[in-house]
Amino acid sequence: MRTTGVVTTIVLLGARLALGAPVQITSNSFHDLHPELDGSTVVWQGEVNSANYEVFWSDLSQATPPVTQITTNTVHDTYPHVDGTTVVWQGEERRATPPPLTYEIFQYDTGTTATAQITNNGVDDLKPRVSGANIVWRDDAGTGTGGTIYLDSGGGPVMIGNPANLEREVRVDGSNVVWRGNDGDPEIFHYDIGTSTLTQITNEPAATAIFEDRNPAVNGTKVVWTAEYRAAPGTSEIYLYDLSAPSPVPTALTGYGPGVAGMDGAQVDDSSGYVVWYGAATPTTDQEIYLYDLNNPGAAINISNRPLLSDKNPQISGSLVVWQGIEVGTYGDEFEIFLYDIHSGITYQLTHNDTGYDDQEPKIDGMNIVWQGRDPQGSDLEIFYFDATELFQEPIPEPSSLAMLWLGAVGLLASAWRRRRR
Repeated sequence: MRTTGVVTTIVLLGARLALGAPVQITSNSFHDLHPELDGSTVVWQGEVNSANYEVFWSDLSQATPPVTQITTNTVHDTYPHVDGTTVVWQGEERRATPPPLTYEIFQYDTGTTATAQITNNGVDDLKPRVSGANIVWRDDAGTGTGGTIYLDSGGGPVMIGNPANLEREVRVDGSNVVWRGNDGDPEIFHYDIGTSTLTQITNEPAATAIFEDRNPAVNGTKVVWTAEYRAAPGTSEIYLYDLSAPSPVPTALTGYGPGVAGMDGAQVDDSSGYVVWYGAATPTTDQEIYLYDLNNPGAAINISNRPLLSDKNPQISGSLVVWQGIEVGTYGDEFEIFLYDIHSGITYQLTHNDTGYDDQEPKIDGMNIVWQGRDPQGSDLEIFYFDATELFQEPIPEPSSLAMLWLGAVGLLASAWRRRRR
């Protein structure tokens, strides 16, 4: 089990390697997957057995974060999401009439431990998200490609989308809901819960559309998404829509052109004014992490800058960015977790396992960072936690001091190897 300790940093391939900090939250014999984080509350799904996923949560504010199992049954409970004390997920329900199993939406309060079933309609309701009192999800139209968006703000489910549009990828923040729908080609839609107003953000005629718009994200009044060139699949741009603008219009944050770059996974932090995403700037380069400052518009900067090593899935909170990046280890390529401080321009490598297994799906809120990674004592995936305040409590050493730390680390490893061979 990885435990917390004194944090030391050494320079490793351009990043400062944080030693001795991650905390292993789970320690069991099954896979723990897809962590989601809000404040100090982390939720995830655990593969208790091949026919049974359950939902778990933990409070990171505790000295030893406890693991609490929310669901206990013999069906799948998956894709949990959390905001405040509210946890939502999709859970299978057995029915007396066909179909025998459907996914419904459930809600749990970490304070009262009360569980409520939000839907009970005999169709699949999928991938819920929660913000405050607002829960959103999509149903399934039976095509596997999308359905209709629904909202429950405490008064029961309300359809806010269009059943004709094969809607999916719904996200919510406060009173703003965004999703991808298809009105002939993929477009981005916005719904204002306060005014019950539906707006189609992108609207190209299907016959002449340049882009297919997908993967929206929203934070505060900022919406970002990927616009993929129809004539050059796999190449794309990042777009922004500012809901607070007097006359908002889609604005390109990149301008590579068709057939050049493939950008995706944009996330925005409205309070700090930063947008992050990942992608390859040319067809022959690796994926990097890019940062765009909305307060000082200009070209995006490459903050990972690790040639020939793929970086992806960035998440942002304030001035801190996390992502997973490839490191070449003894057993081949493996994903590790990286943290970038926008103010200092310093990159920290939070994991360096060299086990041949990946650390993936990082999430960040404030100074709390979580991800899924391989159990050092087993073969299953576990949930890990890192408190970034430990990094910033330590004065940054001078280069000469970093060199001494590195030499010391090498000496310790060499000594340990000699003892092992005796």
